[in-house]
Amino acid sequence: MNTMKRFGVIATIGIAGALAAPQVVNADPTARTEESVTFPGFDPCTGTPHMLTVDTEVRTHQHRNTTVITYRPSGGSTDSGYLLKSSSRTTVLNPNTISDRLIEIWQHPDGRKMRAQVVVVIDAGTGMPRVLRTPPDTVSCIGGPTIMP
Repeated sequence: MNTMKRFGVIATIGIAGALAAPQVVNADPTARTEESVTFPGFDPCTGTPHMLTVDTEVRTHQHRNTTVITYRPSGGSTDSGYLLKSSSRTTVLNPNTISDRLIEIWQHPDGRKMRAQVVVVIDAGTGMPRVLRTPPDTVSCIGGPTIMP
């Protein structure tokens, strides 16, 4: 998948969404929204393109000057037959950095599995990336060779 397209999706969801995580002492109340995002990708087990859709409950809360956003998927699928089996994603925005971490496991009915991992850390002052690990380099076929498009 195009790195900048995926990063654009991440930035759009992370910054524009009103989202949340578990309540803690001194945190503002959690805001919750539902969203469905569809974006292009590829099957790393075959190299063929496909569209992915993820339905997520997004939770946002504040800790003083830090916003924490967590994503709890309620479902996900691709037009090539994969289903989202596991997902963990957290975005943290503070005066110094904007960070986004994601790992997803998808499974096809024929047994194929793929993993997507994203780690993005942006310097809030300059807008420049400190860490940028995004697809296609972070998408892999589990249990078989990874085939890039």
